[in-house]
Amino acid sequence: MTGLATIGRALEELRLGRPVLVVDDEDRENEGDVVLAGSMLATYGMARGWVEFWLIWILVDIVGVTTLIQAEYYPTAGMYLFYAVFVVIGFVVWLRASRTVVEVTDTDPSEQAVSA
Repeated sequence: MTGLATIGRALEELRLGRPVLVVDDEDRENEGDVVLAGSMLATYGMARGWVEFWLIWILVDIVGVTTLIQAEYYPTAGMYLFYAVFVVIGFVVWLRASRTVVEVTDTDPSEQAVSA
């Protein structure tokens, strides 16, 4: 089926066990999909302990803020912008820390305690 269907048609498809894709407007590019997929990917990465997901969060915030402003959802856009500031700060701090060289020694901590 092409084009948008009615709510009744969607409910009928669900009753028949068929999947239904819900979109907000036939002419939109569905930026919400990018926001959802990016958020899920970045959250999964954080849950796995991966920390290099800053750029994904920045992308999610850019797409989210611009989409919400176009839709005139200003309070929600403000919330995304608020989080975007923290993401950018976190990225800068992480980038600086990742460039810091830490000298690693091969001494055993138990040997240091005995000799001290």
